[in-house]
Amino acid sequence: MLTFKFIGKYTIISFIVGSIDFFLAYFLYQVLGLHYMLASNIGIAVGFLLQFMAGMKYVFKSNSYTKSFVVYIVSLFLGVAVSNLILWFSFNFMKMSFLISKFLSMVLPFFIVYFMRRVMLEVHDS
Repeated sequence: MLTFKFIGKYTIISFIVGSIDFFLAYFLYQVLGLHYMLASNIGIAVGFLLQFMAGMKYVFKSNSYTKSFVVYIVSLFLGVAVSNLILWFSFNFMKMSFLISKFLSMVLPFFIVYFMRRVMLEVHDS
């Protein structure tokens, strides 16, 4: 069962990390002129490292660092695939701005990755 405390910690960490991802991607795209997909993926990669460190410390406490890292890597690739698909579709076909497209590309993967990590790391509320 999900508890507010558990998902609350994950949400706070994800908001902080997501903000870093979002603003880094915006800076890389808008200021440095990188391709929108490359800028987004760099933001995701930086966010991944921060999310892994904070998540292992405060949310998904596991006895196996290796297993945790593998789960994070697998969920990262799934999250990136979903994120890139949403970003590509909303930016190219829906003609939304980069900021709106990037935001939308962060919402669905947040939930997919959270539940995937929770199940694969066999997290139980205490």
